[in-house]
Amino acid sequence: MKFSFFFIIAWLTAFDCLAISKQVQIDLYKRSITQAVALKDCQLALNKLDALKKLSHSPFASFHTGSCLLSQNKLSEAKRYFQEYFSAAENTHEYYMQALDAYLKIEESQAKKQVGLSIWHEPTTAMSFVKIPKGCYSMGSQATEKGRLIREKAHEVCFERPFWMSQFEVTNAQFRLFKAKHDSEKYQQYSLNDNDQPAVYIGWQDAGDYAEWLSEQTGYRFRLPTEAEWEYSAKAGTQTARFWGDDENKACDYANVHDASSKRAIKRFKWQNHQCDDGYIATAPVGRFKANAFGLHDMLGNVWEDRK
Repeated sequence: MKFSFFFIIAWLTAFDCLAISKQVQIDLYKRSITQAVALKDCQLALNKLDALKKLSHSPFASFHTGSCLLSQNKLSEAKRYFQEYFSAAENTHEYYMQALDAYLKIEESQAKKQVGLSIWHEPTTAMSFVKIPKGCYSMGSQATEKGRLIREKAHEVCFERPFWMSQFEVTNAQFRLFKAKHDSEKYQQYSLNDNDQPAVYIGWQDAGDYAEWLSEQTGYRFRLPTEAEWEYSAKAGTQTARFWGDDENKACDYANVHDASSKRAIKRFKWQNHQCDDGYIATAPVGRFKANAFGLHDMLGNVWEDRK
């Protein structure tokens, strides 16, 4: 009886050796990563994760590697692996809420390095909101600005009290808490549907309904920003055409734009591309580029934002 059992198992293993061998390797790498994290040997975990990625993408492994790096206060590295986790994991995944908490901890720690920055984390969707200081600015374009339209006459606008603005664009994962079946679709062959990509194919009414829903869920009042509020927040105290200055080709440090990558991949774009490469062809996951002086990300580039 033992011989027969062994013979059957051996025959099946030989028959399906490639599939079983691959799965065994995946399981061994996952176990090795877990053990490395327990020993706080993050470098070993990273090495095993790189090997695992050649066989299979594992949200489990990305989460644990990010957690290990966070425990060593390696915030930027940890953030990258949590972003990797969000790209692959559904919001029902067993580690999703833990990953959100860890990611928010990183965001808060990094934000504290910016003087005077106040951040509030909304508990229902885990959206981050930045307190925008009161003040005055010149709304519209300066007379000397390249590409200025006649109707963009500059005029002073003042805000007598601070207000709160979301730090990032609303993600697919956050919008699907409101509309579970929302589909951001794809652009040509490039998916726009990852959890940490901004939610798109959303009309002005949908955006307003989302704010109303969030208000009902939390008891706080949410709405779309006015055009004046949005521009004040985007400029963040600057007077140049872009919040990082007048050099168009520094855009790739601050925004997802039509650049060398999209020019190579998408031939239908006829307008002039920026002479730099931001690494993304379609939409980028939110928060991948440098913030402006108010701590807001993606205020230019990536996708259009709705305003009141």
